[in-house]
Amino acid sequence: SSVPQVLDAALRRYDVVPQRITVEVIEDEMVDDQSTVRAVLGALGDLGVGIAIDDFGTGHSSLSRLRRLPVTSLKIDRSFVCGMLTSVDDQAIVTAVSHLGRSLDLTVVAEGVEDLAIRDQMRADELPIDRLQGFGIARPMPVEELITWIDDHERALSRA
Repeated sequence: SSVPQVLDAALRRYDVVPQRITVEVIEDEMVDDQSTVRAVLGALGDLGVGIAIDDFGTGHSSLSRLRRLPVTSLKIDRSFVCGMLTSVDDQAIVTAVSHLGRSLDLTVVAEGVEDLAIRDQMRADELPIDRLQGFGIARPMPVEELITWIDDHERALSRA
């Protein structure tokens, strides 16, 4: 069985809407065997699941792959995000990649937001970033705590 077949069976078995799932592919994995990768990602795209390029900017892929593959999101590697407060180069990379992702109509995710100063800098720079990941946002937690965390943050946002 292939990954798309196994995923399709699981989606059907558990009655999960494919758009609620995102498969992350490390950028370097996209380079090895283009025809196989293209076929698998194409089949996953046909299922309707999202496809994210993880660790973007650290690998050796060509930008043209962003056009040829059914990619739905771009995850800016944590090494650039964590360094953006102290490195002008890292800040320039985060800015460029976020604008590239937005111009290609991709969901842009910043990994490695380990403190809120990074989030605040992204806001000050008005970067087109859709999602933030990192300990500065929240630490991993059991589902019960996650539900409470979401409820608390939704209440805080509704008051703002």
